[in-house]
Parts: sequence; structure tokens; C-alpha cells
Amino acid sequence: MNILYDIIHIIPLSVLLVGFFGSLTGMPENSVAAYIICLALPLWIIVLRHISKKNRLRSIGIVAVFLTGLIIAIGEERRLALITEYSWTGWIVLMSVFAVAAGILTERFIWVKRALSAGLFVYCIVGMIAGSDIEKLTFSLICFVILVHLAEEIQSKWKKDGETGKKQHLSRISPIILALCIGVLAFPAPKEPYQWNVVRSVVSNVAYFMQKVTGFISHPWEQYGTTGFSDDGNILAGLDSSDVEVLDVGMSSSNIISSLQLIGCISGEFTGKGWVFDTETESHSRMMDTIETKCAILKYDESCRADYFREIRLNYKNLLYNTRYMFTPSKTRVESSEKYNSGFRDKNGSLISERRMTYGDEYSVSFYTLNYGNPDLYAMLDSAEKITEKEWEQAAASEGVQNKSGYSFEDYRNYVSEIYRVYTKTDGVSDRVREILDIIGENSSSRYETMKRLEKYLSSMEYTTKDVGLPEEITDGKSYLDYFLLNSQKGYCMHYATAFVLMARELGVPCRYVHGYSVATDGLGNVTVKQNHAHAWPEVYFDNAGWIAFEPTPGYSSGNSWKSWGSNSDNDYVPDNFVSDFVPPVIDEPDDIPEIIPEQKPVQIDIKFIVIPVLSALGFLILFYIISIYVSRKRYDKMGFDDKFRYLSKENFRFLNYLGYRINSGETLSEFKIRISNSDKSGLSNCLEFITHREEMLYSDIPIGEAQVDDARKTYLALRDMLKKSKLRYRIMLLLRR
Repeated sequence: MNILYDIIHIIPLSVLLVGFFGSLTGMPENSVAAYIICLALPLWIIVLRHISKKNRLRSIGIVAVFLTGLIIAIGEERRLALITEYSWTGWIVLMSVFAVAAGILTERFIWVKRALSAGLFVYCIVGMIAGSDIEKLTFSLICFVILVHLAEEIQSKWKKDGETGKKQHLSRISPIILALCIGVLAFPAPKEPYQWNVVRSVVSNVAYFMQKVTGFISHPWEQYGTTGFSDDGNILAGLDSSDVEVLDVGMSSSNIISSLQLIGCISGEFTGKGWVFDTETESHSRMMDTIETKCAILKYDESCRADYFREIRLNYKNLLYNTRYMFTPSKTRVESSEKYNSGFRDKNGSLISERRMTYGDEYSVSFYTLNYGNPDLYAMLDSAEKITEKEWEQAAASEGVQNKSGYSFEDYRNYVSEIYRVYTKTDGVSDRVREILDIIGENSSSRYETMKRLEKYLSSMEYTTKDVGLPEEITDGKSYLDYFLLNSQKGYCMHYATAFVLMARELGVPCRYVHGYSVATDGLGNVTVKQNHAHAWPEVYFDNAGWIAFEPTPGYSSGNSWKSWGSNSDNDYVPDNFVSDFVPPVIDEPDDIPEIIPEQKPVQIDIKFIVIPVLSALGFLILFYIISIYVSRKRYDKMGFDDKFRYLSKENFRFLNYLGYRINSGETLSEFKIRISNSDKSGLSNCLEFITHREEMLYSDIPIGEAQVDDARKTYLALRDMLKKSKLRYRIMLLLRR
């Protein structure tokens, strides 16, 4: 009954914990292994609570030695894979242990039981009001836990005849409670939830406050893991998927905005495994870029400026982040945006707020969006004339920064020099990669055409977020391009943006790596940015025109467009026509190219995975058996006659119980001895003298001496011999008594 009572209290909690929090650990959806762990581990712990200390140590030792042997047997490679790919199992184990502890607390302290039931009840009510989906299995388990606690509460308050022990009572009525919960699980749920409008309004206000607190607790720094924006520029082995909403964005001119690329970090330094983001160095690079592009457009065509760019204002609302990053498009009007916000700085291209923004915080920015549908825009990029000091000052004045420090024409010239110093660094390339670059650049008439060819080449590869980790051999840009272009040819945005930047630099073009969010809009003026909209892309610098984004990632596109009324071209949208005949190079790999893709070995079950753990467990059992015999004999030898006799008597009564002889209620020891002697069990009557000595020890002053101990010892050996010849389960029990 005690074991069943523990199971009733603990197992539902273990399953509920995994159901509630399993997804946060990286556990695969509906993982059978997770639920096996959350069932098996608590059951094992429950059994350990109800067996003898010796058997408890034996069980723990067997499991520990077996797992140790298994870990040794699988080898270092599989151990590393176990740590990296199945680390979530450790969290499931912790949840199961926590469920056991919580179940024990609910058994011992009624206030814990009441708090747990109240919490689960409130969870269901709030979920119902908020319209959130609660799985029927989860709801059934919650009903089971609450009904169990309610039954115990009634049992403790209700005076009645019959079975009054709470453990026995609950164990007997648990099948009825279980049947009710199965009925809940089988009963069809309504398709539409009830609308609690008034309560929903109250809950929404409470939820706003809680979201603000949650945003701070869940994201104490700008590191958002394997999904969503992260200022850790390492290229990950794989990406998770999350539709958690992080930003609400409203725009002033929705009819021309088809997509938004929101910049978070910019980098020009590649380490071989990722990009280094500098968010500490003060700069004016974002505003410099905006002024340079505006200056080029005003100079190129003064009659129809709206054909090239238009000003848009974006209004942001944080939904989750505790962050200092202001996610803004390229060509942001930094100085103009200061009238909507205060306390932010340009840190090497990243707009950083001086205070952390949390849930519900709002900010606005103004920016220029370029018309990628205007063919004259691309002509301007490649033919932009050198900007004069007068032209620069006029454009700077229109942006309100003419007399501000850091925006002089001399500062602009230093800014351009810094671009070429930082964003043209290369690590060199191998001969085979050089062949690819030569084909891409062959007969190209302009920088823009070359970059579009490069974009087309990379976007013809395969997009994937799984199994795209970088081998240890990659230490710089050269080895990265060899791996990605010649061996892998697949990856996600970080891989393609990295390859584009490194290849563009090898072609002599300044290029940088940008990381933020890319999201398509619905044309209605509002868009919600989610974690899985996180994206990386390259930006190419065009002399006297500024930075322009490209999109080499397969399946992605970028750039807004609208009708160009003053265009010199007859076509409204022909940005890629001059590369339509370009065929991305496909070069057969020669036999001498080394393969650096991590070897994918077929899954095989090695016999040593079974033999080593089993032999380890058997070895432990043998050692434990030997030590137990030695310790028991030493302890026995140190006992006095009284203690020896008590120990032997206890064992003898246990053996008699195994043989089917148990003292009845109200039966004396003498009557028990006579009943056994009158049975037809041969040889037992000669083994019962210890019962007389036990009765004398209990009810008289006759001392226990060596003779009485010898009688008890002879009985002990005789009964053991009988048990060894009886049923197998008794023989196993004898072995476990060692």
C-alpha cells in the first residue's frame, strides 16, 4: 500500500513537469524516451524508499556501475555526442527527482498539498480565460492530482467507521479517481472556448506586468540562444524553431514596404568559427552611410528623388526582450530619430540604447528605403561620381548634422578609408576557390553585376538548419570557403552571408556581415517580428553611394520596390536581367581534394555496449556479496550472547514465514511451536527449540548463554537448507539477505 500511495502522489507530478517544461530543455516533441525516464526513474526511487538499506545500496550500486560501464564502452566520440545532442535528458532526470521530492513533501505537509492543488487549479482557470490550449492529457493529470488531494483532505476531516488510514483509504479509492480522469480524457472538448471578456481584460493587464518581469528574468543579457537574434556571432551546428514574438512594428507607409531588414550587429572580423561583434566603439557609421547614399541620389537625379528612395517611420514595441539593441533598417536617419527617442548611441554600426528595454517599451526611428525596382538605381551605384565637400555639406545640413562633431567632410573621407582598411581584409583562397571567383568575375561590367553573380551562385545551393556544424579543421576564411564551397554546399543564413562576405573581399570589394531580423510584411502597415525571423546577410560598399544589402541565402529575397515614374528605362523592374544568362559555376572535384566533412558512420550496436555494462554490474554484485558476508560476520562476532540470539531468532522467524508458517493474531509462541510440530513438514519439529528459548527470554529472567545461541544457530542453518530446496523466489530472497 505504501508503494502504491507514493506512486499516486509522485508519478502524475513527474509527467506534468515534463509536459510543462520539457520543451524548454530542447527535448524533441512527443519524445518517448523523455516520458520513459519520467516514469521509470520515480518508480525506481519509490521502490528504493521501501526496501532495506542493504538492498537499496545494492540497487544503486548496480545502476551506477552499469551506467559507468556503458559510458566507458561507447567511446569518446559517442560520449561527446551524448553531451551535445542529448543534454536535455539531464534536465528530464532533474525534473523527475524534483517530482519525487515534491510528492514526498505533499505526503508530509498538508500546506504543500494545498498550495500545489491551488496552483494547478489557477493554471487551468487562467488558461481557460486566456484561451490557451491545454492538452487533454495534461488536464486529466491535473484533475487526478486535485481529486487525490481533495480525497485526502476529506478523509482527514470526516469522522467515520471502517478504514481510517489515509494511505489505505486513498489506495482503495484511487481506481475510481483514475476512472473519472480517463472519462475526462475521453470526453470530447467543445470546439469554441467560452468568452470571458471582463476577466480577460483584467488578466491582460496582469499579463502585461508579468511579461515585463518575465522578459527581464528570461533574458538578463543580449544572448538569446540557438533561436533568435544573438550577439554571439558563432556559426551554430543547427537552429531550433521558435515563433515567440519579440517585436511589434508599425510603419507610416505600408504600401511600399514588402520586407524589413532590421540590423542588430555589424562585423568585419571573421575567426573561422564566427564573427566578432564590436558594440563598444563609438562611431557615426550608420548616419555617415545614410548621408552618403542621400548625397549620391540627390546628385544623380534631382528631378525624381522619390523614384530612388522614400522616408519611412517605424514605431516599435518590445514584446519580450531585455535588450539594449534598437533593431533598425539600413539608411537610418539617426539624428532625426533622436526627437522620438533619447539615450542611444551608434556603436560600430549597432544602435545601442543606454538603458535596457524590456516588455512594452516603445521607440521610433526614421529611415530611407531604397527602390530596388528602379533599374536606374543600379546604374547609379556603379557610376556614382565623387562627392565634393559642398555636396556633402548640403546633404549633411538636410539631415541636421552639418555643424555637429564627427560629420565633417574630412570625417567622411576618414570614414571611407576605414571601410577599405577593415572590410577588405582577406585570408586568401585555395586554387579551386580562385577558379570559382574567376568565373564569377569573368566579363563582368560592373561591381554590382559581379555581386549579383556571386549572390546567384550561392543561392543555387541547399538551405538547411540541421547537421551543419563546422569541422575543427576550419580556422580562418580560407579553410571555411574550402569546406563550404567544395564539400558542404549547404547551410543556413549565417553560412551563406559568411561565404558572400569572404568571396566579395577576395574579388576586391569591401563587404561586411550583418545580423538582425528579416521579415516580410503583409502590406497593412504592421508586422510582428518573431524569433525565427532572425537572419544574417551581407552588405557591399559602393564608392560614393554607400552600403547595399544582398541576399545569397536560398529561398530569401530582399528589397522594396515601387513604380518609378521618372525612370529612364522602359521596364519597371529589371534589377537582375543583366545576370540572367550567368550560369553558376559547377566544378567537378578532382580525386586529390581532401574530404573534411565529418564522417557519418552508420548506426551499429556493438556487442561491447552490452557486455561491458553487464559484466561491470555482475562484478559489483560479486564484490558487494563478498563484502556483505565479511561485514556481517565481523558484526556478528562482536555481538554478545543476547544480541546474537535476537539476530538469529529474527532470521529464523523470517525463514519460517517464507516456508508458510506465520504467527496468528493472539497466538503465543508455545502455541505457534506446537502448531508447527503437528504439521506434516518433515524435520521441522527438531528445529524449534529456539522458540522456547525466545519465550523464556521475553517472559523470565533466565539468561541467554552459548547453548541457546547454538540451538538458534542450528535452526538457522537447517531452515536455510530447507529454503534452498524450495521455490526459486525464496532462494533469491536468501541471496538478497546476504
